[in-house]
Amino acid sequence: MDSESDPICNSAGCDQYKHGLEKLRGYPINYGVPNFGMDRDIKDSLSNLPVAEKIVGNQWNDFGTEESKERWSNPAKKVLYDFAPELDGNIKDSHKNLSDTETKMNHKYKLGLLQLDVESDPICNSAGCTQYKHPESTEAKYPMDYGVASFGMDRDV
Repeated sequence: MDSESDPICNSAGCDQYKHGLEKLRGYPINYGVPNFGMDRDIKDSLSNLPVAEKIVGNQWNDFGTEESKERWSNPAKKVLYDFAPELDGNIKDSHKNLSDTETKMNHKYKLGLLQLDVESDPICNSAGCTQYKHPESTEAKYPMDYGVASFGMDRDV
Protein backbone atom coordinates (compact mmCIF):
# COMPACT_ATOMS: atom_id res chain seq x y z
CA MET A 1 0.00 0.00 0.00
CA ASP A 2 1.44 3.35 -1.00
CA SER A 3 1.50 6.04 1.61
CA GLU A 4 -0.33 9.09 0.36
CA SER A 5 -0.02 12.69 1.44
CA ASP A 6 -2.62 14.07 3.82
CA PRO A 7 -3.93 17.27 2.17
CA ILE A 8 -4.41 19.00 5.52
CA CYS A 9 -0.70 18.68 6.38
CA ASN A 10 2.33 20.36 4.91
CA SER A 11 5.34 18.49 3.55
CA ALA A 12 6.93 18.33 7.01
CA GLY A 13 4.04 16.29 8.41
CA CYS A 14 1.11 16.88 10.71
CA ASP A 15 2.98 18.34 13.66
CA GLN A 16 1.02 21.60 13.68
CA TYR A 17 -1.88 19.87 15.45
CA LYS A 18 0.11 18.47 18.36
CA HIS A 19 -1.03 20.13 21.56
CA GLY A 20 1.70 18.94 23.89
CA LEU A 21 -0.89 17.60 26.32
CA GLU A 22 -0.17 13.91 25.80
CA LYS A 23 0.50 13.30 29.51
CA LEU A 24 -2.55 15.28 30.61
CA ARG A 25 -4.85 13.29 28.33
CA GLY A 26 -6.34 11.30 31.21
CA TYR A 27 -6.65 8.00 29.34
CA PRO A 28 -4.15 5.47 28.00
CA ILE A 29 -3.03 5.41 24.38
CA ASN A 30 -0.96 2.99 22.26
CA TYR A 31 -2.24 -0.04 24.16
CA GLY A 32 -2.42 -3.56 22.77
CA VAL A 33 -5.62 -4.71 21.06
CA PRO A 34 -6.46 -8.43 21.00
CA ASN A 35 -6.80 -10.17 17.64
CA PHE A 36 -9.89 -12.38 17.55
CA GLY A 37 -9.29 -13.55 13.98
CA MET A 38 -11.16 -12.81 10.80
CA ASP A 39 -14.53 -11.08 11.03
CA ARG A 40 -17.51 -13.44 10.64
CA ASP A 41 -19.00 -11.42 7.76
CA ILE A 42 -15.74 -11.54 5.82
CA LYS A 43 -15.41 -15.28 6.45
CA ASP A 44 -19.00 -15.82 5.23
CA SER A 45 -18.39 -13.72 2.11
CA LEU A 46 -15.28 -15.70 1.27
CA SER A 47 -17.14 -18.98 1.73
CA ASN A 48 -19.95 -17.73 -0.54
CA LEU A 49 -17.54 -16.91 -3.37
CA PRO A 50 -17.31 -20.50 -4.72
CA VAL A 51 -21.11 -20.79 -4.60
CA ALA A 52 -21.55 -17.58 -6.59
CA GLU A 53 -18.89 -18.65 -9.11
CA LYS A 54 -20.73 -21.94 -9.63
CA ILE A 55 -24.06 -20.14 -10.14
CA VAL A 56 -22.73 -17.75 -12.79
CA GLY A 57 -20.42 -20.32 -14.35
CA ASN A 58 -17.36 -18.13 -14.15
CA GLN A 59 -14.42 -18.08 -11.76
CA TRP A 60 -13.00 -14.91 -10.36
CA ASN A 61 -9.39 -15.77 -11.01
CA ASP A 62 -7.87 -12.43 -11.96
CA PHE A 63 -8.26 -10.90 -8.51
CA GLY A 64 -4.90 -9.56 -7.29
CA THR A 65 -3.02 -10.34 -10.50
CA GLU A 66 -0.80 -7.78 -12.21
CA GLU A 67 -3.28 -7.59 -15.12
CA SER A 68 -6.12 -6.84 -12.74
CA LYS A 69 -4.10 -4.21 -10.90
CA GLU A 70 -3.20 -2.57 -14.20
CA ARG A 71 -6.80 -2.65 -15.44
CA TRP A 72 -8.30 -1.12 -12.31
CA SER A 73 -5.49 1.26 -11.36
CA ASN A 74 -5.87 5.02 -11.23
CA PRO A 75 -4.10 6.40 -14.35
CA ALA A 76 -3.66 9.82 -12.72
CA LYS A 77 -1.19 8.32 -10.25
CA LYS A 78 1.14 7.48 -13.16
CA VAL A 79 1.43 11.11 -14.29
CA LEU A 80 4.51 13.01 -13.22
CA TYR A 81 3.10 16.45 -12.57
CA ASP A 82 5.35 19.49 -12.92
CA PHE A 83 4.54 21.63 -9.90
CA ALA A 84 7.04 24.31 -10.89
CA PRO A 85 6.51 24.92 -14.61
CA GLU A 86 8.38 27.70 -16.34
CA LEU A 87 6.22 30.75 -16.80
CA ASP A 88 5.13 31.90 -20.22
CA GLY A 89 7.15 34.77 -21.74
CA ASN A 90 4.17 37.14 -21.57
CA ILE A 91 3.77 36.47 -17.84
CA LYS A 92 7.49 37.05 -17.26
CA ASP A 93 7.20 40.37 -19.14
CA SER A 94 4.14 41.34 -17.09
CA HIS A 95 5.95 40.60 -13.81
CA LYS A 96 8.96 42.65 -14.91
CA ASN A 97 6.77 45.56 -16.07
CA LEU A 98 4.87 45.51 -12.77
CA SER A 99 8.10 45.48 -10.79
CA ASP A 100 9.53 48.36 -12.85
CA THR A 101 6.34 50.39 -12.42
CA GLU A 102 6.24 49.76 -8.65
CA THR A 103 9.83 50.95 -8.37
CA LYS A 104 9.17 54.03 -10.50
CA MET A 105 5.95 54.95 -8.64
CA ASN A 106 7.35 54.00 -5.23
CA HIS A 107 4.16 52.07 -4.53
CA LYS A 108 3.66 48.33 -4.00
CA TYR A 109 0.62 46.99 -5.86
CA LYS A 110 -1.33 44.39 -3.89
CA LEU A 111 -2.09 41.50 -6.20
CA GLY A 112 -4.67 38.87 -5.43
CA LEU A 113 -8.35 38.21 -5.28
CA LEU A 114 -8.73 39.10 -1.61
CA GLN A 115 -8.25 42.85 -1.64
CA LEU A 116 -11.17 43.35 0.71
CA ASP A 117 -11.03 44.90 4.12
CA VAL A 118 -11.49 42.51 7.03
CA GLU A 119 -14.88 44.02 7.80
CA SER A 120 -15.98 44.14 4.16
CA ASP A 121 -18.74 41.83 2.98
CA PRO A 122 -18.47 41.01 -0.74
CA ILE A 123 -22.26 41.03 -1.14
CA CYS A 124 -22.48 44.66 0.01
CA ASN A 125 -21.33 47.84 -1.70
CA SER A 126 -18.86 50.31 -0.20
CA ALA A 127 -21.67 52.09 1.69
CA GLY A 128 -22.45 48.96 3.68
CA CYS A 129 -25.30 46.50 3.79
CA THR A 130 -28.17 48.94 4.09
CA GLN A 131 -30.18 47.32 1.29
CA TYR A 132 -31.04 44.35 3.53
CA LYS A 133 -32.30 46.27 6.55
CA HIS A 134 -36.04 46.01 7.06
CA PRO A 135 -37.98 48.89 8.59
CA GLU A 136 -38.62 48.42 12.28
CA SER A 137 -42.21 47.48 13.02
CA THR A 138 -43.78 49.11 16.06
CA GLU A 139 -46.64 46.62 16.08
CA ALA A 140 -46.39 42.94 15.26
CA LYS A 141 -49.08 41.72 12.91
CA TYR A 142 -48.97 38.18 14.34
CA PRO A 143 -48.84 36.70 17.86
CA MET A 144 -45.37 36.27 19.39
CA ASP A 145 -43.89 34.61 22.50
CA TYR A 146 -46.84 32.26 22.99
CA GLY A 147 -46.64 28.99 24.93
CA VAL A 148 -45.97 25.69 23.16
CA ALA A 149 -47.05 22.37 24.64
CA SER A 150 -44.32 19.84 25.45
CA PHE A 151 -45.27 16.18 25.00
CA GLY A 152 -41.82 14.84 25.90
CA MET A 153 -39.24 13.23 23.66
CA ASP A 154 -40.29 11.95 20.23
CA ARG A 155 -40.42 8.19 19.95
CA ASP A 156 -40.08 6.04 16.84
CA VAL A 157 -43.19 4.06 16.07
